[in-house]
Amino acid sequence: MNRTLLIYILAYICLCLFSCDVDDVSARQNRFENLSADLTGVHFSNDLEINDSMNFFNYGYFYMGGGVAVGDFNNDQLQDIYFTGNMVDNKLYLNQENFQFKDITQEAGVASDDRWITGCAVVDINADGWDDIYVSVAGKWKDRSNILFINKGLNANGIPQFEDQAKEYGLDDKGYSIQTCFLDYDQDGDLDVFVGNYEPTPFNYLSTDYKHLIDHVQWSQSDHLYRNDGNNQFTDVTEEAGLLSYGLTIGVIAQDFNKDGYTDLYLSNDFHTPDYFYLNNGDGTFREVSKGSMQHTAFYGMGIDAADYNNDGLMDFVQLDMAAADNFRSKANMASMDVTRFWRMVDYGFHYQYMYNALQMAQGIRQDGTPYYAETAKTYGLDKTDWSWACLFADYDNDGFKDLYITNGTRRDINNKDYFQWLERVDVSLKIKYKELSIQDLTEKMPFQKIDNQMFKNTDGTGFENANDFWGLELKGFSNGAAYADLDNDGDLDLIVNNIDSSATIIKNLSTENFEGNYLKIALKGPENNPDGLATKIYLSTDKIQQYQEHTLVRGFQSSVEKNIHFGLGSHEQVDRIKIVWPDGKMQILENVASNQLLKISYANAGPSEKAPSLESSWFHESEDVISWNHEENDYNDFAKEVLLPHKMSAFGPAMALADLDGDGIEDIYLGGAKGKCAQIYHSKSKSLQAIGDSIYCRCAFCRYRWR
Repeated sequence: MNRTLLIYILAYICLCLFSCDVDDVSARQNRFENLSADLTGVHFSNDLEINDSMNFFNYGYFYMGGGVAVGDFNNDQLQDIYFTGNMVDNKLYLNQENFQFKDITQEAGVASDDRWITGCAVVDINADGWDDIYVSVAGKWKDRSNILFINKGLNANGIPQFEDQAKEYGLDDKGYSIQTCFLDYDQDGDLDVFVGNYEPTPFNYLSTDYKHLIDHVQWSQSDHLYRNDGNNQFTDVTEEAGLLSYGLTIGVIAQDFNKDGYTDLYLSNDFHTPDYFYLNNGDGTFREVSKGSMQHTAFYGMGIDAADYNNDGLMDFVQLDMAAADNFRSKANMASMDVTRFWRMVDYGFHYQYMYNALQMAQGIRQDGTPYYAETAKTYGLDKTDWSWACLFADYDNDGFKDLYITNGTRRDINNKDYFQWLERVDVSLKIKYKELSIQDLTEKMPFQKIDNQMFKNTDGTGFENANDFWGLELKGFSNGAAYADLDNDGDLDLIVNNIDSSATIIKNLSTENFEGNYLKIALKGPENNPDGLATKIYLSTDKIQQYQEHTLVRGFQSSVEKNIHFGLGSHEQVDRIKIVWPDGKMQILENVASNQLLKISYANAGPSEKAPSLESSWFHESEDVISWNHEENDYNDFAKEVLLPHKMSAFGPAMALADLDGDGIEDIYLGGAKGKCAQIYHSKSKSLQAIGDSIYCRCAFCRYRWR
């Protein structure tokens, strides 16, 4: 080859490679942009001040942080933001367009008092067309009554006016509330209220202690369900609905998981207390089915969100925990590896719980209406994201598949082994008494590390990949509650994050500015007493993608997202078909809908309901001629000698083999036994199974005797 030509070819290849690198760098830097507080005007910071009475040692849940709620409080079609603070005033910011916000907290009357505020949610509770705010209260100090800020409309300055009417509505719940959600559990057309509570519990409690609390639960320790009886009056129906239970509820999600038309509840619980997966029976009661639906759950259950992330028409969900991906942090903050304690928890019926995130991928719905799941977090690289709080499924890049955003960080490493070993060596009470140490000193000696939040891009429904670097998204700190909303009405979802000891973060999504993906937003105008159409199901179809969403606002951790429902469409400039199924079953179908718009859909235009689909039928059925043989595993604890084993090696279950042993053209079955147990051979004959008799001998090493 001519040398000059070769040089030109090599130069061209280098230019192409360099161009690809430039494009890749550009892509990494321009998907999101963190906006400064000076630019947005949002100067809220959830600052914690330690004193002798308010500190981690007096209240172990000191660092759970606050939430974010998004709503259009003045009905100007722009999304406003409400933040909750533990020791600072809650703040309400009015959207002034172009990511400019105005603090209207004092004039609106939504600044909190000295209560320890946790979660927040937006709902039009009285169906008057104005967004209200429900605020949850926890802490060990003073009043714990939850707050219901009723929106009374605008004053002369165009500022919404609020008044706390929780007591008048019967919603001044006095539990240790973390978050509240809204659902029409009894299908009577109005919104009921579920309050998730977390009573403070000593960190050294064992399964035995939790078992006692569960078996002797008191109403004050339980979550609470309030039925809407009309005329802005709510009645506590916790016990009669079958929801009286002891739990440490951190996350709650309301969805129709088995698609029978009734809203169900999943409660993400901390420590040994099991998660509760409550299926709605349709008669005003619930049944708990977690052990029949999932192989295992997270242990320290944190935030939770549900979505059909793989576009198969079934509702999946993610639950967070606090396992660090970093080797040092995982060892410094690791939980106990007490195998006996684990099995005691299982034996008490608390389910199999592991200190990892859980991504429960829906597999189907059984004939009895129970959905069942495969846990896939480790498969998709989502199992370890550090001390994680909020998780939000949404299509952040408008490609038609829902991505996952996770907030991270705890202000102090309250599980640090070295620190607590140091505490054991120091007579803390004596040193405090003689003023050699203060609570402030003890707190400042506790280590901490700022942790990056995580964004995982959905790879066409087949998996997830970390997109922090690729999308130019970095936020190291101590982030708790988070919400998404289209703050500039451009068709992509922006993020709002509540941080401890630093300003809240507004993250602008630049997908639309960069012409990356089409979208469709849907605004629902629901029936009279459910004006936002909560629990409405939307099915959207293009030539290649079918998407499914169910409308609910409380998601993630202590937070509430925008009411407009967002779909990414990728390269599609129109939607072939949209099916809207309202909570009462009425439906409507739209075809050939243009993309890149806010589509307003009214319940008044809904037609008759279609026949409800039957529950999923199975391709397989259990044979009536069941083999009369049960595998019996020998009892052996692998971890007693090898505590670092990743899993048991001695209990892999029975071996099985198929072969035509007698040459009759039908396969027979060989079933292997555990240690000390005989194997069995079953002869297939005329579509039935019979154990082979005296002509076959068991030649296993343990018995060598003839089958009877």
